Amino acid sequence: MVAFPVACLILAPHMKAWGYHGLRYYTIAVAVFAALFMAFGGPILALHFALTGLFERVLLWNGQLWIIVMCAQLVIDDRRKEAALRIRLSVER
Repeated sequence: MVAFPVACLILAPHMKAWGYHGLRYYTIAVAVFAALFMAFGGPILALHFALTGLFERVLLWNGQLWIIVMCAQLVIDDRRKEAALRIRLSVER
């Protein structure tokens, strides 16, 4: 569970270099949320053993939502680049 926010924070600077500025900020926000939730929400929910599953689900949903947003944005960007390339090739002909 600790690996996800750490991985997001390691990945964020590279996303800036690749040109994904919006996804970079989203990645940092997700990592901060996960880290804060583990730091403050985890101990509170862990005191009540019935809520331990809720704690794990929130962190897993956070990671899963990040993956879905990243995949969708990368597919959209790929299609935009593909369309721009088609337009450029049709103009050159």
